[in-house]
Amino acid sequence: MRRHNLEESYSIALTSKRIRELEEDNIRKIAHARGISEEEALFSLMKSQPCMFGAMSDWDDIRSISLAVMHELRPYQSYQDIYVFVMRVVNLYDTQIISVLRTFSDVRRLAYFVHEMIEGLLEIPLYQTNLAKEYGVSPDDKIILRGIVLNRITSPEVRKLFQDDRSRYFRAESFCAMEALQHHRERQLATSV
Repeated sequence: MRRHNLEESYSIALTSKRIRELEEDNIRKIAHARGISEEEALFSLMKSQPCMFGAMSDWDDIRSISLAVMHELRPYQSYQDIYVFVMRVVNLYDTQIISVLRTFSDVRRLAYFVHEMIEGLLEIPLYQTNLAKEYGVSPDDKIILRGIVLNRITSPEVRKLFQDDRSRYFRAESFCAMEALQHHRERQLATSV
């Protein structure tokens, strides 16, 4: 899958009102008032955008994947930066993948969305370094890191969907990351006892 330059092609224009809505304190207030997580509060601002509506109409999983990506990004970026990051990928998905490439299978369209999210996350050097450290792998081993991110941002059902599709999306990533994921689970269990 070809990586799109999201910075140039799919910039997200933020109005002064939206910039105020994306301030840290405002997101916290929304979350507290509604009894939801800060990621869900941020997502509530995204849902009003036509491109997000289009993407969610194509796949219900867009919501859970977007929330997981926001959770991954939170230690590294502001809410405004997270909003722009996620909305760029959603805008790409809505304008190019759904509209232009509608002839692609449903699973292939979702695979493009997940691919863009994974690549975008791994373009953040500190995220990539910390992820590699957490799982005990080399920060240069992109295929294992892609598999780890895939595991962190998608549900088991989505991963099974990719595995069962005849194109077997993310097969190499899932296979290569399997050992690192298992060792990580074992370390977590050992420290929780």
